[in-house]
Amino acid sequence: MPTQEYLIKYIEASARYQELPTRLKLVISEDEWTKRVKEYCVHRGMSWETSPARTVCDERTYYETLLSEFRMLNRIFPYHLGEYICRVLRVSPFRYYKDILANSMKEDNPYDSIPNFTAADALKVVGVGRNEYIAIMQQAKSKRLMWRVNKGLVRDLLPERPRSVQPAPWWRVCVVNLGEVEFRTMSAAEAEVCRLAANYADGAPYKMLDPHAVFSLYTRELVWFNIPISPEDQVSIPPLEGFVSNKTSSVSSIDGIDPLETLLYQIFVAASERVRVVELADILNIPMDNLKVGISMACRLGFCNKLSSSPEASLSNSAHSTGDFSPGGDMLQEAMASPASVQGELELGSPYNELKTKIGKSVAFVVDSAVTGYLMMGALTPEVKKHSVTLFEGGRVYGASVINELIDGLQSSVEISKDFEGEMLNLAATAASMAAVLKCLQSQNRPIELLRKESMESLPLAKAERILSHSYDIIVPAAGLTGPSLPCSISSGPANFGPLPASLTPWMNIALYKHGGLGPKSLIIPAGHRLHHLPNFISDTNSAVMLWRWDGMKTGLKAEDPLIISSRCSLAIINSLLTSTAVLIQSVDSENIENDGNSPSIAHVPLPLSIQESSEEDMVTSPAFSAHHGEMTEVHYHPKIQRAMEEMGISQSIGSVQFMRMKRNGNWTWVPLGVWLGIPLSPVPLCLHVCETLEKMEFLSHESCEQQRRGQTKLQQILHDLIDSHVQPGQHLPMQCVGLDETGVFVHADTFLHS
Repeated sequence: MPTQEYLIKYIEASARYQELPTRLKLVISEDEWTKRVKEYCVHRGMSWETSPARTVCDERTYYETLLSEFRMLNRIFPYHLGEYICRVLRVSPFRYYKDILANSMKEDNPYDSIPNFTAADALKVVGVGRNEYIAIMQQAKSKRLMWRVNKGLVRDLLPERPRSVQPAPWWRVCVVNLGEVEFRTMSAAEAEVCRLAANYADGAPYKMLDPHAVFSLYTRELVWFNIPISPEDQVSIPPLEGFVSNKTSSVSSIDGIDPLETLLYQIFVAASERVRVVELADILNIPMDNLKVGISMACRLGFCNKLSSSPEASLSNSAHSTGDFSPGGDMLQEAMASPASVQGELELGSPYNELKTKIGKSVAFVVDSAVTGYLMMGALTPEVKKHSVTLFEGGRVYGASVINELIDGLQSSVEISKDFEGEMLNLAATAASMAAVLKCLQSQNRPIELLRKESMESLPLAKAERILSHSYDIIVPAAGLTGPSLPCSISSGPANFGPLPASLTPWMNIALYKHGGLGPKSLIIPAGHRLHHLPNFISDTNSAVMLWRWDGMKTGLKAEDPLIISSRCSLAIINSLLTSTAVLIQSVDSENIENDGNSPSIAHVPLPLSIQESSEEDMVTSPAFSAHHGEMTEVHYHPKIQRAMEEMGISQSIGSVQFMRMKRNGNWTWVPLGVWLGIPLSPVPLCLHVCETLEKMEFLSHESCEQQRRGQTKLQQILHDLIDSHVQPGQHLPMQCVGLDETGVFVHADTFLHS
């Protein structure tokens, strides 16, 4: 075991330096040991009383060191350590964030340099956001000589008192250690608040205190708020309004990664009204105390609502996430005093009551950051932008009322985009496809969630699989997402209507040619090889070459998309690709080049197929999107292709099969090229056709999901058998050159490589 792992093992065991093995004492001094222990505990924001730090330093020194490190790294205020930091050291969140803002301004750093959650909390506490930050900097720099001599003047331009706060009734009010003079100058109501707060170990419930007195004490930094979370609580994630899209703490250095920030993102993608906090801790595989700190912080920021059967709690949570006003305001008092108004709020769509009626788990429609980025563009409606920010930062969007609002926003965006031109047309197309897919999923009467794929990829594999299995019954990805497929077990995980890992590689194409007995001539070249001349089936200087690479998942490319290039320059490009990945090479006949001079006749046949009974002589007719004509048409292909898709378990999957028009024995015919699994978002006519087909069938029923599992089991076995016959154990890349003829039969590579 490496020395570093040994050190962490003994730190976690609260070992003293004298208790270390002799071999460790030889590589670390006592002073270095003390420093390592403090760094370990400070980085994790641990309490001195329960951490190894108590063995190397006193309590005050530890917390002063922690605050110094947190300020230097611009980390979130450690509210969970308020019992000492706020009560004893008398450091308030307001003073802490004022120091961070002042230090950042003195260094002339941009507002974006403050991590997002720190910036969001600083905005709530101090009232300084992006616009205020820029205005203060401009005001300070306008005093040119003073700014050059004393940049500390920016502190005088920051607010002198905390911003108004709007606590929920279930929050707790805690009081600092008061001096005699402070206590004597209080009003009777303020003194009563302090007396009650001191009588409770974790603070007095806000709902039993005078809100005006609490607010007065808060602005003088004499009280702070504790947000209790219990293992039996349930929480929901509302739209992330007020989220500050700055950098994450991980951008600077590995030492600067804030564990709380990482935990908050995991809570965003895993928390659910159906899951208690104790169950969420098991799903995320983190200690309960750590999770409670994270959820408490999310509630404080308004990014998480604690659910309760109490109408008062539900309403207060909803209000907390959407507004900001002083305690004792008329809005809160009237709402709490009027049961009828509370019931009305709940019936109009609070997340708690909305999801109480739902049975079972949700359906996840999965998109990637590219789609999310399109939706975040300002040309779309504010509703779309709001929810796309939540999708980008929080990782998902859910709730019937939220999905309805998003669909309405997308449809409105399509209406206002009729005059778009150029790249903006892609934005309009994305909005139209997203609206159609969400409406299609809604037609199946299942709870829907919109999930950003990268939010799962950022998690450890086992944790991502637990979240997917616990949260969803069905996963429906968009087709052509970048990177690897989501980690879903075919037998025990949610029904996955997307691709398998192996189906994102050219092995999927090869399996289709092999089982269909039909395909283009193909040559597989392993990585590391070098071609001295093109394969003999690429003979025409006016022809094009299609290249399929095996490393698409690793490079973040859409692995199913071929690279189509002119044969004139293809040799150099092929050899360049072969330095890093294996390549599948195919030819496009010169007679089959469309008018743009470089695009073959391509058609996309939508899945699921409408199964047709046909003889060996009869051709199968299917609707298809013609890439050249830009509209839906029909293609006629050999029935053995249909049977091959049935054998492979993909005929009733969701997606499309790509065909290319080729000349065989003097006749033109449609030959399969590849398979895209998942709902296609582009082109729009293909997306609409797939959605219309799915709406007519109960494709999310139990029977359909079981059929999909059986189909994926077939496909997985076919792909594994194919891969095992051409690669070394434990590998997935081809190890030798091999060709496929037009009937899908493997032939020796020399057949295509001889001069």
